[in-house]
Amino acid sequence: MTDELIVSGGGSTVVATAALLAFSDQLSHLVDELVDCSNRLAMIDRFVTPAGIGAADAPNSVWEAERALDDASASLQRSIRTAVRLHVGLSASAEAYGAVEQQLQQLNQSLAAAFAYVLGFLFPALAGLLTPALLSTAASAGLAFAITPNGRREEFLGVLAEQNDILTNPQFVTLVRLAVMSADDFGGGLVGAHPQLVAMLGDEGLGLLGLTTSAGLLAGMAAPFGALAETPVRVARVSTRTTDAPAATFEERARRIPQGSAQIRIDRFHTEEQPDRFEVYVGGTKDLGLVANKEPWDMTSNVHALSMGDAGSYRAVEEAMRAAGIDADSPVQFVGHSQGGLVTSAIAASGDFNAQGLYTVGGVVSQSLVPEGVPWLAIEHTDDLVPALGGNRSAPDAVLVRREVFADQAVPSDTLLPAHELTRYRETAAMLDSGGDARSAEVLERLNSLGRDAETVTTTRYLARRLAD
Repeated sequence: MTDELIVSGGGSTVVATAALLAFSDQLSHLVDELVDCSNRLAMIDRFVTPAGIGAADAPNSVWEAERALDDASASLQRSIRTAVRLHVGLSASAEAYGAVEQQLQQLNQSLAAAFAYVLGFLFPALAGLLTPALLSTAASAGLAFAITPNGRREEFLGVLAEQNDILTNPQFVTLVRLAVMSADDFGGGLVGAHPQLVAMLGDEGLGLLGLTTSAGLLAGMAAPFGALAETPVRVARVSTRTTDAPAATFEERARRIPQGSAQIRIDRFHTEEQPDRFEVYVGGTKDLGLVANKEPWDMTSNVHALSMGDAGSYRAVEEAMRAAGIDADSPVQFVGHSQGGLVTSAIAASGDFNAQGLYTVGGVVSQSLVPEGVPWLAIEHTDDLVPALGGNRSAPDAVLVRREVFADQAVPSDTLLPAHELTRYRETAAMLDSGGDARSAEVLERLNSLGRDAETVTTTRYLARRLAD
């Protein structure tokens, strides 16, 4: 398990490891300390001058002290210059790395968009050649899976998990991210639209077409087949208890994200003669099926949330918030994992609530769902496929923390997407807490300020279920 965290964003183009950024901050503080020492030494030296020493007929030891003061002052000046050069050099290298990374991302996205447009333009001809073979293969595989007993199906899924090193490869994750960003270009080529028009309206231009429109198109195409169809939801309170204190670290917040049957947790911070404040925790996807059943945290909600549609999980969180007493003026901040990151970012950006902060881990966040003016820290694993489904980030004010979980160890074969597991994100959050990065620390301070003076903390959990339409 690697301990290298890459930190970017926060209103800056700096991209570097958390350790390097912490060292740069330490150098900056060292410069301040050295300058302060130099000023104090100079103040002392002004009172002890050669003229004063001669007039007082002072002993030789005083002259030695004067020379020592001069030597110390010179050493401090050299140390200040060295520390400043190191600090400037580290900052410049981090800025340069960030600029190169941004340029490479834009270049890769442009190339992927051009390739997707050509592929879409040629797709009708390619489909005519490949469809018979693909349909035959898919039908055979589907029939084999359908007649396989349940126990053998689990074995089949286990075999897939044993081959998950491909899905956990950072290069494959990058390809998926580029493919998601290029879906609108593929559609433009498919309908024969002019490539310059597609580029102008797409992610590389005005952003009118992109992941949101692609997700909406997918939901519309699936609806006639009974897939990805939304339903009403019902939310019930399942437990209420008094919590010891508000969460104070990134790792502690990641631990409070629901993983059981209840998908929503809301902490209420109460102080006499002040309005209540709230922290809302939302868990990740529980049902990967394309047909809606009882679980609202499913693929139907994922697709509809990405398309800015009427997602069941979104409506469930809103209903739970209202039940907890949260209104448009209540100070509230959000924490989410996976689909929980998608839903909380959408609610925080909606303007319907008084959002004070956002913290997501492994979240699928659409470009249209990036909240503005809200302190936001996102943790993403570069070998986690799920965040790539949200495309490239375009939120310069958000602090993005990245880490490759399996950089120096074998990928476990007991689960399909091990880098997406909440336990892995808890580990990364704990590393971030001890990393000393200034941008992350600033977001944490903003998050902690909401419940700092709370006299009581009440935790309520909510369970949401779909209703028959």
